Amino acid sequence: MDARNKNISSQATDTPQARKLLSDKAAVYFCAALLGLVAGFGAWVLKTMIKYVSRWLTAGMDASGPNWRLLILPVAGIVLTVVFTRLILRRPIEHGTARLKKALAAGEPDLPFSLTYSPLLANTLTLGFGGSAGSEGPIAYASAAIASNLGRRFGIRGESLALIVACGAGAGIAGIFTAPIGGVLFTVEVLGVPLTTVAVMALVIACLVAGLTAFVLAGCAFDAPFTAVNQFELPILPHILLLGLFCGLYAIYYNYTGKLTARYLGAIGNVWVRAVVSGLVVAAMLFFFPTLYGEGYDAVVKVINDHPAGLADYSVLGLGNLDGTWVMILFAGALLLCKGIAATDSNSGGGVAGEYAPALFAGCMAGWFFAMLMNHAIGSHLPEGNFAVIGMAAVMAGAVKAPLMSMFITVEMTDGYDFLLPVALAATVSYFVARIPDYIAGRRKGSATAAQGGEHAARP
Repeated sequence: MDARNKNISSQATDTPQARKLLSDKAAVYFCAALLGLVAGFGAWVLKTMIKYVSRWLTAGMDASGPNWRLLILPVAGIVLTVVFTRLILRRPIEHGTARLKKALAAGEPDLPFSLTYSPLLANTLTLGFGGSAGSEGPIAYASAAIASNLGRRFGIRGESLALIVACGAGAGIAGIFTAPIGGVLFTVEVLGVPLTTVAVMALVIACLVAGLTAFVLAGCAFDAPFTAVNQFELPILPHILLLGLFCGLYAIYYNYTGKLTARYLGAIGNVWVRAVVSGLVVAAMLFFFPTLYGEGYDAVVKVINDHPAGLADYSVLGLGNLDGTWVMILFAGALLLCKGIAATDSNSGGGVAGEYAPALFAGCMAGWFFAMLMNHAIGSHLPEGNFAVIGMAAVMAGAVKAPLMSMFITVEMTDGYDFLLPVALAATVSYFVARIPDYIAGRRKGSATAAQGGEHAARP
């Protein structure tokens, strides 16, 4: 009987369909590993290009301010990006994550070869010249295009090609944040990839290889290493829940100002006028708050490690080292008011950038602002750096509507696994608070639909 069963099993796995399935799996897994290497390398190259361009353009600036160069650079960066995308590339590539999601939903993941490099060049122009946004959207879009072209070269088509494209996007996120789990969750929460066994294996392979590749190329250094760790204590749990509430409310404001800014920019029909206007808005904000320049990870590192000295350098305000606690609180509050507008101007005015890094930056400032305010207004003793880390995940969860991805990107890029519990609590609270406007809008829409249905039913 055992021999017979073994023979039947052997025949079943030796059919043309079984051989094709095994061949497809092998091709998908091999492509996933190769994509991880390429995406991790691409993430490192993108970070390096942005760093050198921004350093070259800002070299010699006066730390005591004012720096009139900041009024020119963002305008030049966005205009040059529009020149590249409209006149040279002749293809719109802004909001890469949304475009990628739309292509996957429509079952059209055949991305042209030009997308394998163009988002990286455009993002370098946008951020290197002072755009206040991120680099994750462009690297995800470029990595997905690499996956599409690589998959077609290996003869992968249909659903398997869509899976490979999603793996490429996730690998790009994993590489740019050095966050393998965050990359996997990006493909699930944001792109909505179905979780089959093959999908999970391919995603893990691609994201793990990408994250490790970028980490090694960066000298085994995290983007925002968190060193000022204080042990989590249960008595501060109510404050963490309050921080989640605050971050959820702020996420509502962040998204609202972003949508309002995008609406005003969209009303400008001429693409060149729109680029100049958006660049001028970013430039005005940088002139007062140079901390908004680029992704702002240098500022994040200072805040989460309780070393905010120099955070207000290069500003026309001449704040020095932010002497005075209330000056620091007001400074952090001003950054919170501006960041959503600056990020949208950098993304929707002609620039090419990502939308997740700005939420992380805003969350860092929100946590810092909250802890300082509680400490000096009511005499609490909250660890400000710890709350800045927790705020990163909380604001991102509320603004992006992807709580799990936000939690793991935060702890992976800061090496703050010790704070996964408070990060998860605050992010969860923020996510549900930020969903309240969506819930209200859904109820109103449902009521309006029901009322219209009633009117039609009442007519003879």
